[in-house]
Amino acid sequence: MRDEGDRIVDSLEETFRIGRELGVPVVISHHKLAGKPNHGRSAETLPIIEKAMRSQKIGLDCYPYCASSTILSVSRVGPASKVLVTWSKPHPEFSGKDLLEFPGR
Repeated sequence: MRDEGDRIVDSLEETFRIGRELGVPVVISHHKLAGKPNHGRSAETLPIIEKAMRSQKIGLDCYPYCASSTILSVSRVGPASKVLVTWSKPHPEFSGKDLLEFPGR
């Protein structure tokens, strides 16, 4: 999908259209809405997905996090409401801490 943020509805519609035109099932893997302004929009997107499921084969799973096994970068930190460091090879003492606990943040 092209967008999991502000243009999520357009992205879903495009994804469904591609599936219909190719005659293939659609799989929405790790459905989420990226960025603080989009938090809570699953109340809007899930009914859209449910409606599309009535007329075509669609698989769905949800991913309720804005980051996962990824590097920590400014672009990822900005849209996040909370950043939890799960592990760090060079700094194991930071494991399990919120980024806000770090000096200089």
